[in-house]
Amino acid sequence: MRCFYSQSLELELPSGHPFPMEKFRVSKEMLLQENILRADEITEVKEVDFHHILRVHDRSYIERVQSNLLGRKEQILLAIDKAMRWREMVRQNKALKQRLDGN
Repeated sequence: MRCFYSQSLELELPSGHPFPMEKFRVSKEMLLQENILRADEITEVKEVDFHHILRVHDRSYIERVQSNLLGRKEQILLAIDKAMRWREMVRQNKALKQRLDGN
């Protein structure tokens, strides 16, 4: 069996998001724990190059995602709006914690 996974590419998404990132980590750990998967069968994935993304997505869609120009319906379907607000809130909380800790 092969497993493709990367903890470094996990996004912090709001609860209720249709693709909760935790399920991928938990699934990998469960497969390892149950000896269904061996550690050497896990391939660490990396960010994909733009030209590879274009093989499966329309250029105008990718440009709208990168420029934060998706329509409201697209944002709702992808839960991007909540995810972006959540990510910004997490970033602000980390920055505040660092200031409070004197870092």
